[in-house]
Amino acid sequence: MKRLLAETQSAREGGRLASIRILSRKFGVSTRTVHRAVGELMRQGRVRTEIGSGTFLLPKGPPRTSIHLAINAPLPGGSSRESWSDRIYTALLRAASRGPDRVLLHPLPSEDRDDEAANRRLLRVRREVDGLVDFHSSIHLAVLRAYEDAGKPVVHLLQTTPAMTANFVSTDYFEASRRLASALAATGRRRILLLLPPVEGSISRQLQLAGVANGLAEHPGLPVEYRVARVNAGEIDDGHRAAASFFLKGAWRPDAIYTNGDFLALGALRAAQERRLRVPESLSIIGGTGLDLAGTFCPGLTAIRQPFEKMGELLVTMACERIRHQGRPVPGFMLPLPFRGGRTTRPEENALLGLPSSR
Repeated sequence: MKRLLAETQSAREGGRLASIRILSRKFGVSTRTVHRAVGELMRQGRVRTEIGSGTFLLPKGPPRTSIHLAINAPLPGGSSRESWSDRIYTALLRAASRGPDRVLLHPLPSEDRDDEAANRRLLRVRREVDGLVDFHSSIHLAVLRAYEDAGKPVVHLLQTTPAMTANFVSTDYFEASRRLASALAATGRRRILLLLPPVEGSISRQLQLAGVANGLAEHPGLPVEYRVARVNAGEIDDGHRAAASFFLKGAWRPDAIYTNGDFLALGALRAAQERRLRVPESLSIIGGTGLDLAGTFCPGLTAIRQPFEKMGELLVTMACERIRHQGRPVPGFMLPLPFRGGRTTRPEENALLGLPSSR
């Protein structure tokens, strides 16, 4: 840790530090040790990390009001590819370093990734922080109440109940799914397959389902139906297996596939290509995350575009506002979800989704 601190002293303000692997070799320690040291520097407000860019030394400036936020998410970078969680976490870090307050984030260490360990740690650090960002829905209700009762306000990423109106930042999955289903039905699709992890306990997935049902209900005279295939995870292999099973059945073959995540959609696309199905002519495929797919075999996948930067900015802003006003609730934000890409949907579908035709 001391040697890494010396490294930051020698770096110019705003400059980029060497990569985790280079620092590991330079100091003769494991990459995990360097990850922990970088995490401590982040908590001290000394550096910020951007996925795909590196770790940067924060410039010195006039003192700011310090606000310490616990966050029930591990540091990003545990996987070779970016994830939905990584994108929002990175947006949180950027927002924390740019606002008028000195916001210090206390993320979960890697060993506390299981739900029970995470909840225990959050209770332990409660006295050390000013508030909590509920990054995932795995926090026990008793933990959330303990924070609020102690005057440590909580803000949530995504709604935790359908009736929730305050202290959250979410995305309008219902409206995006409604628009998509309506566009698919209006342009001739008749069998829509949804690839979703279990919807129990997930408001966003429930909203996806409700949005599709409402979008199809706008065309009562059309014989359109949808089915749901449950997947255990959001990887390419999960999407491939789920889509392939429907292609093999024969009796009910989808002509449109809408997935909860982009990598599920890539898996469905691979299954379609193996069976020589023409995408998008005979089959439309739509993802639900909006990640950077530049390094994949279909960077132009049609997908929902998540406003990651805005979500991170609002989470930090709302947390600081609640802390400054002794826990007073703030109205929740429901952000719109546009679409991007256009390679795996037809021109007429793209027109209804606000996308240019991309061939």
